[in-house]
Amino acid sequence: MVIWIIDEEWNAYDVEISLLTKAFPGVMFRRSCYDFWHDLEEFGSTVDGLLAQVNVPLGDEVFSKMPRLKAISLYGTGYEAVDLDAAQKRGIGVRNVTAYSSEDIAEYVIMGTLFLVRRLPLFLKHNEKSPWGVRAIPALPHRLSGLTLAIAGYGHIGRRTALKAKAMGMTVLAYNRSDKSKQMQEDGVIPVTLEEAFINGDLVSLHLAASPDTRHIVDARVLSLMKKGSYLINTSRGSLLDEKALAGAVKKGTIAGALLDVVENEPFTAESPLYGVPQIIVTPHISYATEESFVKLKQEAAENLVALMKGDRRGRLTM
Repeated sequence: MVIWIIDEEWNAYDVEISLLTKAFPGVMFRRSCYDFWHDLEEFGSTVDGLLAQVNVPLGDEVFSKMPRLKAISLYGTGYEAVDLDAAQKRGIGVRNVTAYSSEDIAEYVIMGTLFLVRRLPLFLKHNEKSPWGVRAIPALPHRLSGLTLAIAGYGHIGRRTALKAKAMGMTVLAYNRSDKSKQMQEDGVIPVTLEEAFINGDLVSLHLAASPDTRHIVDARVLSLMKKGSYLINTSRGSLLDEKALAGAVKKGTIAGALLDVVENEPFTAESPLYGVPQIIVTPHISYATEESFVKLKQEAAENLVALMKGDRRGRLTM
């Protein structure tokens, strides 16, 4: 049996190799970077199982050169790069990993909330010539306990974020595309529509899944609903945001700023309409990245592959 790992995130695979070797004694491993086409031609026909990062393009052109392939396990939640229909037609099982970093992303959102509300970006370049004390603050910030966080998307991550915000005394509103009002009410969260979330939130945090229906769901119209002085946080998918509209809203002062851990075209470059807008802070898609989340991700990805290779095909994806 041959397992192929396609990845550029890590240099060590002890967790995966240990689990897979225990399940399949004698298994052999191959590893490739994202430019894997030469390797596909060289040994793709020998591969039985695939562990791949979520951005690796896996379609029928790839599958046609891998006649032994039975299973694909993704290192993460997103699966947009996989042609699921082509995989199904060829009898290839596909699974992703969900909820492995809910705690980590929720912590990032709370960190970002404090970072924005307490206006820390203003003081990152503070030096001996800068004002000291209260004179350094253009306008006094507010306590979190007096503010409202609106969450768009009440899945694992949205809910963990809501509970952390509640613990800090914030009022929390939440929108979800399917009805989760009962869960929200049990959590002390107020169910709202998408428009109500943007109208009433001092901060709005996006946690919706990417799909054709949610592409640019946050556009100029939705951004125009936000309070003056409010902030937007996105740790979900860059495609949710119309980036030109966001840049315009910030430049016009419609909203105070944004913290984005994802952008529509990654990596972030000077070609982006968001580039150079000082009130928009972009981090390099790292909100999920902690030692604990990576261990859990690797473990669950390997366990998913074992299950698929042993014939457990309950659903194409673990969603």
